Amino acid sequence: MSLLESRVVKPDKTVNRSFRISEKAYKALEEGAARGKVSLNTFVNQLFLDYAEFDRYASKVHPLDLPSPLLKLIHDAVPEEKIMTVAKTWANNVLTKQQILEMSGSFSREGVIQTMKKVANHARFEYSDVVDHRGKRTFTIIHPIGRNYSLFAAIFMKTVLDKLGSAPINYEVSDESVMIDLPNS
Repeated sequence: MSLLESRVVKPDKTVNRSFRISEKAYKALEEGAARGKVSLNTFVNQLFLDYAEFDRYASKVHPLDLPSPLLKLIHDAVPEEKIMTVAKTWANNVLTKQQILEMSGSFSREGVIQTMKKVANHARFEYSDVVDHRGKRTFTIIHPIGRNYSLFAAIFMKTVLDKLGSAPINYEVSDESVMIDLPNS
């Protein structure tokens, strides 16, 4: 979830539905809710939202869930030049445009940011999205995967946003974060 949002998000309208599930699934859900220190209802709603906002779109590109320490080891083993090449290649892939369209409803600057928020939420990364008094927007993702992941995310977002005419895009990367500065829209 976001560390800081620049606008208030209204909660969705709720609906009541009943489902039959196996006892094994129910016990696992109860354990997950207890571990997360949330109600069973909140926990199940989070699972449904994860599907609604991410999994149903991401399944088309066959994602892999990897432990973040393993992903960090893989990223750390790749030279920065290759990370940048892969980020640009993936940003220019037709699947990227399609995924942004499906996840956000538009292939636009706002669509890219909304999609990256959904990716960050799915990965359980923190993010912030701040617009200053001059209209400059700063989007930051905080993660445990290392500098090369930050570089990948920065180059990926910059490449996609440049195609949309959002230049100039500035970015900063560190071992634990990537920060993208976007000019006034």
